[in-house]
Amino acid sequence: LLDAGAAAHGHVAGRAVSATAAPALVNTPSLAQWLVWTMDADLYDADMLAAAGQLGHDPARLFAYVRGLGYEAYDGSLRGTRGTLWSAAANSADQASLLIAMLRASGIPARYRHGALSPANAQTLIASMFPAPTRLVGRLDPALQTADPVNDPDLIAQVQDHWWVEAFLPGSGWTNLDPSFPTAAIGDAFATPASDGTDRIAELPDAVRHKVTIRVKVEAYHPLNLGQSGLDVSYPLDHTFRSVELTTAPVAVAHFVESESQGGLVFANTIHTYTPYLLLGETQIVGQPYQDLLTNFPLGTTFHTAVWIEFDLTTPAGDTSSYVREVVDRIGYEARVNGGNSSLALAGDGSQLVTDFDVYATGFWPHVVPTSAVERAKADTLAQVGRMQADGERLAELAALPSLTPAELTEAAQLRGQVQYDLAAYLGSLALAFADSADQVLAATAPASLVRAYYATPRLITAGVEPGAADTTFTIDLRHTAARVLPYPGQPAEAAVSFNVVKGILESGLEGATLDSATGQTSLTTAGLFSAASDQGIASVTITPDNLDLLDELNISAVARARITTAAAAHGKLVIVPAAPVLIAGTAQFGWWEIDIASGETIGLLDNGLHNAIIEFTVGMIIGAISGPFVDFMIGIGAYALGFAASNATKVLGGPVLDLGAYKDHVSSASTTLSCALPWTGAYGAGGCAGLYDYFGLGMKAAEGLLSNIQGADPPISSFPLGVITPPTPPSIVSGTLAVAPTLPAGTLNASLTTDFTAVSGTLAASHASPGAAYRYDSLTLASGTLKDAAGATIGSGAIAAAGPGLLTATAADVTLSGAGQMGFYAAPLPAIGSASYFDAAQVTLSGSSLVLTLPDTAVSLDGVTYSGRFTVEANA
Repeated sequence: LLDAGAAAHGHVAGRAVSATAAPALVNTPSLAQWLVWTMDADLYDADMLAAAGQLGHDPARLFAYVRGLGYEAYDGSLRGTRGTLWSAAANSADQASLLIAMLRASGIPARYRHGALSPANAQTLIASMFPAPTRLVGRLDPALQTADPVNDPDLIAQVQDHWWVEAFLPGSGWTNLDPSFPTAAIGDAFATPASDGTDRIAELPDAVRHKVTIRVKVEAYHPLNLGQSGLDVSYPLDHTFRSVELTTAPVAVAHFVESESQGGLVFANTIHTYTPYLLLGETQIVGQPYQDLLTNFPLGTTFHTAVWIEFDLTTPAGDTSSYVREVVDRIGYEARVNGGNSSLALAGDGSQLVTDFDVYATGFWPHVVPTSAVERAKADTLAQVGRMQADGERLAELAALPSLTPAELTEAAQLRGQVQYDLAAYLGSLALAFADSADQVLAATAPASLVRAYYATPRLITAGVEPGAADTTFTIDLRHTAARVLPYPGQPAEAAVSFNVVKGILESGLEGATLDSATGQTSLTTAGLFSAASDQGIASVTITPDNLDLLDELNISAVARARITTAAAAHGKLVIVPAAPVLIAGTAQFGWWEIDIASGETIGLLDNGLHNAIIEFTVGMIIGAISGPFVDFMIGIGAYALGFAASNATKVLGGPVLDLGAYKDHVSSASTTLSCALPWTGAYGAGGCAGLYDYFGLGMKAAEGLLSNIQGADPPISSFPLGVITPPTPPSIVSGTLAVAPTLPAGTLNASLTTDFTAVSGTLAASHASPGAAYRYDSLTLASGTLKDAAGATIGSGAIAAAGPGLLTATAADVTLSGAGQMGFYAAPLPAIGSASYFDAAQVTLSGSSLVLTLPDTAVSLDGVTYSGRFTVEANA
């Protein structure tokens, strides 16, 4: 130990504040490998450092803090340092990563331990996930089979794979710390160590990490691509992240687009070059460019027909789930599914497949997103508002010019990149706001269903913007938000179905609420569409693999018919659709619910096939070309999008924390869904599936009871228990006037006050002795001094002056300050009175018998003659 730890004291808004640091340590070189950064144990994570600082970087307190978090069972390294901290719960690997990050950031060497728990110890951790409920309604049907997660062999086997920490504690050496067990003490170990090389390691093996792969898939057409109808597929961008890299920020997918036109006497070409890239924070990952060549030369045209973003979520076991987000498809979904001819005629203006401003930001958060993170993102967004507004105005000015100079072309390119960055940040804020609201729903609804629900894989929440010639579309697409749902011990397994149905329906409404809050307009969602259908007297129709012929009787688009057919026939989904298009703001709209019979997972889709909320702005957009030599600079959504973002920045991340009353806005839609689905739960299921649909039917009935519980109405007696949702009691405020008669005599009141902290502010004067310090100055004057150059040679003596802003260092001096500022005095924490001062601007006088100033790289005048360079000044007075 080099010291007893540093301490800092100050005041904020009239209150004393302090911070402490752990003692400075000197470790031997052999311990250096146990102090390194890893992506799982991120010792530089800002939120973790703040938490560790609040705990004084004390290893015992750090261990107690992580031990106090909840346990959640899943495989491998998923959440890392930040995700575990935000969720306040994790499996053993992620809890170990958080504790190691805290310890290493505090100078304590730490390493991973790995082994196997006994079945009994694994059951202890499983049981900790299910705290005893306090208030229940309903009854348990004795005929139902109930869940028993504590004795589930698959769950036990998963939990038996166990990680913990070993730290080199001062005075104790290497010591076991296992934060997964709430009763663990320092030194306790609960698992048998592994012998396969994974025990006592500095970094988790890559094989135990969850992975996210993002690909851009493009489809090109050329008449000479024989045997493939002229189509060819390629992947110009393919990158794999570890999920722990994606816990703090969304990943944006966009393109750099460059266009040029070449003309001749006979043949003319237009070439569009698209370069896809990923943006994660400040990190940019650039793919390979691909091109459209549009020409009137015979068989010379090559162009792209579609762009998709593909996501692969891969578990440590190697299981991969794939998801696709369509960006553009000139052939169309219906033609791809049902075949037939598709017109590939291109627009005569040589328009681009995608623009610079088709931006999609996807959040992968496999953990809870706290409201504090949303508020912090909101502050970051507000800080960008001025620049965003200015960029939009400048883009509008450039768009109005007949041509651009080389300097303006360079400026336009820089603005284009800044626009993409700002749009990505803005869209990421939308996705983050939705995740926060959805997590609040999860936290309130899961206990009501008596299930433990948490994220065991990354989510896919995509916010996008797509500019068009006449309108710009903002979307939120819930491509994958499934949670792991474990019914409580003694609760029927069907409770998972009820929870997932309600979760899916409420999330559909929440994504619309997120866009509504950000734009001030009403978005289109499946939940909103079904509510409107109910108001308009439009019945619902349930589609199954056995009654696909009903689709022919519905007035729906060919694309919707193809998508619904795929969901029901290929994936066995229960699909609920309105019997007719629904009028929304005077326009016919169509959407539907898809429900997975086995799990109850429910997603809402619109006619475009996205699991989304959508808002279209029809505005006078600046969509045009500014031509220069071999340049076609697309302004895109430019001024409007940034002006929109700036004007709505205070709303983009929503207002107050979501409360239970917000659920009621979407309950009518949920009730419509349930009333339509329930008749099918017993009748549909021939061919050996009847048991599955009985299971689903019970879950749907439970969902009906849960929704009644949410509404606060008198719920029907459920066939199995539900937790009681108690809305927070609004605060009561009572005001009144109390007359108080004075009892003290008029005049000066003398009293003694004892305090360990006081602060004064205003026009102040302060003086102290300094052993030497650096000072920033606006101007510097010295009545008499000796000026020397960098080599120490004397230039001369006399009156010396320098203009700032500049920086100087001074030897020991008496310092006097005067000006407007604040001073604080702190007694109790220190052996003597400590003081600190802050001045907005001050007159500073330095005096001393042998005062020497060092001036780096500045201009100095000596008796009116100016010299430039590095100088030292010896004060004569």
